[in-house]
Amino acid sequence: MANRFFNHGMRITLPSNVEPPFTFAAFFNCPTGASSNRAIISLQQIAVGSRGTIRTSLQPDCGPSNPLRLTISDNNGDSGSIATVSSTQFNLGQWHHACGVISSGSSRTVYLDGGNTGTTTHTNNAYYDTVTVGALQQVSGTQVLAAEKQIAELAVWTKVLSSAEVVALSKGISPNLIARSDLLLYYPLIRNFAELCLGGTYTVNNGGGTGSLTVENHPRVYR
Repeated sequence: MANRFFNHGMRITLPSNVEPPFTFAAFFNCPTGASSNRAIISLQQIAVGSRGTIRTSLQPDCGPSNPLRLTISDNNGDSGSIATVSSTQFNLGQWHHACGVISSGSSRTVYLDGGNTGTTTHTNNAYYDTVTVGALQQVSGTQVLAAEKQIAELAVWTKVLSSAEVVALSKGISPNLIARSDLLLYYPLIRNFAELCLGGTYTVNNGGGTGSLTVENHPRVYR
């Protein structure tokens, strides 16, 4: 059973800071009519003071073109953000796999369903201390760009996963079986947040959101 987020998010404090290189991934399902460019997963550096939140996020564009975006932003809004875009589209109402590979402070790749890659070389050497699922998190604690979507099998690794490992994840191999010694965070999002999870401490609906969370069918995963 996966979790459906509707104007609702979950904040996870990482067990240790993450900086390049790292990989983060999850399955997502955006229904027809979902708002455009809403976040599946966002990694933030919360402790940056009044200028905002540095973040890296995976955001499916549920508009007419439906690409997957790996976006880096160094403020509370989208201005000044740099997007790495998948080479093909995803289908609304179906499960897809999203993966962002941050090889260095100036090299990153987005994968849609194990391939369909896009790359950029924009420089950003930030470290991250927080993960938000289903939304973006501002330094004020407010969640933004939250929208209805199903999310499952969230994971963060402290290494660059190979293309073969990303393909395996997209085929349903559990993150718990991929580069296990480098797996920093794993939340299957089965029934409740805590079940089978690894790493971090979480707060559901942190930021005062008014949405809801429901349990729905999970994508097939081999454990």
